[in-house]
Amino acid sequence: MAQRLLTALVGLPVLLAVLWAGTPYLTVVVALAALVGWLEYHRMFSLDQGRIELAAGSVWVVLLAVSGQFTSHWEAANLPLLSYAVLGGGGLLALPWLVWHRKNVAQRLRLAAGPVYVGFLLAHALALRQVDDGSDVGFEWLLFALLTTFATDSGAYLMGRAVGRHAMVPSISPGKTWEGGVGGLLSAVAAGTALAALLGLPVGSAIGVAAGVGVVGQLGDLLESRLK
Repeated sequence: MAQRLLTALVGLPVLLAVLWAGTPYLTVVVALAALVGWLEYHRMFSLDQGRIELAAGSVWVVLLAVSGQFTSHWEAANLPLLSYAVLGGGGLLALPWLVWHRKNVAQRLRLAAGPVYVGFLLAHALALRQVDDGSDVGFEWLLFALLTTFATDSGAYLMGRAVGRHAMVPSISPGKTWEGGVGGLLSAVAAGTALAALLGLPVGSAIGVAAGVGVVGQLGDLLESRLK
């Protein structure tokens, strides 16, 4: 817990500054995060893959993540066509490689899914920051999404440590409990309500989004545990 608090005290001010500054600082941070995430994913699923696959995946994941930057005012928080073009183009280029390695195609598909899983999802952070052409609205909703995610994780951890008794999915993550899951959801809703008041966001929408984050965030955590 002490390590989590120390990380928050050091990292949160830096994160807030980058979120506020927006382009190009946030773009660089997201691109680096995508690259680091892909390298970790590749380490788990690489098998006998060489440098070509690693390099191609690195280019693809960075392009996918950065493509979210080019969201226009009219697209609101939706990803631009460029994101789907990069996604589809990379998939088409990967097809010959999958055919060549068709004997182990399932494992190769999992490896090829890495840039999509990491880069395409991270692109949404940049797209959200670009809402209303990168105005305060985009900053506020991206900040909201990140802080409610942090609240979910912290609430689940604290509640699970305090009163957790019933394992949620012991075969995947023995430490996660139903009590912790409820704590994470309640923490997300509480944080969302407080942030709505602080940032002047619509309360109803904020609570709905926070509840969604409280559920989806924990499902994503379980998926991460399953991958590992």
